[in-house]
Amino acid sequence: MGNLIKNLIEKTKLFLKKVTDYLTYNKSFIYIFMSIFIIFGYGFFLNSNSFIKTENKKSYTTPIEEIKTLGKNNIQVRSRKYSKTSNIVEFYIYCETPLNSSNTRLRFELREQKNPLEIIDTSVRRLDENNYIVRAKVNNNWNVLSLGVGEFIDENILDNIDNSNEKSNQNIEPNTVTELVKFYVEKDDIETVLNLKEKTSNEYLSEGIDIEIDILNKKIKDENSNIKEKNTKIKDLEETIKRIKEEEVYQTEIEIKDSENKINSIQDSIKTLQNEIENSNKNIQLIKEKIQKLREKKSDYLRK
Repeated sequence: MGNLIKNLIEKTKLFLKKVTDYLTYNKSFIYIFMSIFIIFGYGFFLNSNSFIKTENKKSYTTPIEEIKTLGKNNIQVRSRKYSKTSNIVEFYIYCETPLNSSNTRLRFELREQKNPLEIIDTSVRRLDENNYIVRAKVNNNWNVLSLGVGEFIDENILDNIDNSNEKSNQNIEPNTVTELVKFYVEKDDIETVLNLKEKTSNEYLSEGIDIEIDILNKKIKDENSNIKEKNTKIKDLEETIKRIKEEEVYQTEIEIKDSENKINSIQDSIKTLQNEIENSNKNIQLIKEKIQKLREKKSDYLRK
């Protein structure tokens, strides 16, 4: 074994000597080697996404369930689609407004990572008070899209301000945007479809109802998971009470009193969990009723 290692070391030294001699008498080879190394390095950098994608697959993409606050409104991108055949992207936007607010008017800005200063032309349809469709044609080599959502200040709202000094102090111009919230999506994360033909408003609204039903079904699933978890806790607490009572046989009067206090405290915890389970069951029932109403609403849309 020792001789084998010794021979390997000698061969390695001989190989390194030959390489050194070659580089000494062939200096041009050094420049060729460095050029190849640099080119390979740039190639790796420019295509690094293909190597690192598995670790940071969704480093840019905004989760589809994420809700962002815009003024008093909650904004959610409920679906995002892309057609490779037409290079059309389509976003379904839901805007939840306060009950007493009916003047919300949204503005949209679409940009691409490779040319962030350019605003991509969009076609915007407001389906009803809360739902919007945003469509645009993009380059087929796009990588990351940024959809900015802003709220216009309407002239009618400004006219409701009685004091002109107050209007000037607020420094608000008609038809300006208050702020922007941004949603991002990578090409690999968007839903790819064959065709993205425009639909009627009722067809889009029906699609929006399906999305909302999916969201509500997820809430039911979460509530059921919470109920299951709380039932497990109750079972564990009941087992704890059982063990405490078994130990009371061997306890003094003072120890028994302490054990009874522990049992009372645990029973209070069990009662709290049971009330929470009852509330969860009520929530599930309300959600199911809401889903049924949404299905009826969808049927009405499709009949029109």
